[in-house]
Amino acid sequence: MPEADIKPAQLKGALRLIALLFGVLAIVIAVAAGLVHRWRLQAVDDQPAPAAALGPPPGLEAAPQISLAAYLAEKDRLIHGYAWIDKEKGLARIPLQAAMQAMTAKTGPAGRQEPP
Repeated sequence: MPEADIKPAQLKGALRLIALLFGVLAIVIAVAAGLVHRWRLQAVDDQPAPAAALGPPPGLEAAPQISLAAYLAEKDRLIHGYAWIDKEKGLARIPLQAAMQAMTAKTGPAGRQEPP
């Protein structure tokens, strides 16, 4: 029987060789998988993005002066006009100049409020 002729030292050496071959094979497979993965990622990066993914172009106004004038007129009305914010609570909007004059009338020297 040829199996009986195998000595333990030979069997131990053969097992080491098999383990080494499996280790080398695992490393080769891992490196090959990494290279394939990198090649696939590079192929994806080389393709331009589709136009639909970029989104629509910005909506530009043909004549922005009209909307700017309306915006500035609204802000001017808020700064220089009187209006009720909450009539039941007595909360009103007053012009900016009137508010500043009211604040300076209430304060004494160096901006300190006088005691009531």
